[in-house]
Amino acid sequence: MEKLEVLENSLKNSSQINIMHRIDRVLFSHAGLSTEFVKSLNKKLLDGNIDEVLHSVNTASQDKLWNDESPLWLRALDVRRKAFRGEKYKQVVGHTPVEKIMEQGGMIFTDVFSTDREGTQIGESTMVVIDSETGEYEVAEV
Repeated sequence: MEKLEVLENSLKNSSQINIMHRIDRVLFSHAGLSTEFVKSLNKKLLDGNIDEVLHSVNTASQDKLWNDESPLWLRALDVRRKAFRGEKYKQVVGHTPVEKIMEQGGMIFTDVFSTDREGTQIGESTMVVIDSETGEYEVAEV
């Protein structure tokens, strides 16, 4: 807890520690925002303003965040999980190790630095450069 407080106090703006961030038409989170998670917070949010949705996510209780649908733990490669407003917003996510950066269902998966149990790297060591207005991206070598 002490280290988290040091981190929080080092930020210029305490909102920088939010679960999700938005820049234009791109959402950023650890694991991705699903329609089911938004629905679990409040069904009215399904048609709500995106900033209201993100505020609800960022102020959600630990009970809500500590489940498999939350933007902290979602395994979004599971095709049963639908990206929230995937037709309008791109989501850049990590959490799910992939061999190379890939896009599926409105989410761009970027966890190419994870390792397997023996310590061998899984991914290709690349990063995403994304245009936050168009959602177009390219992969950059590290």
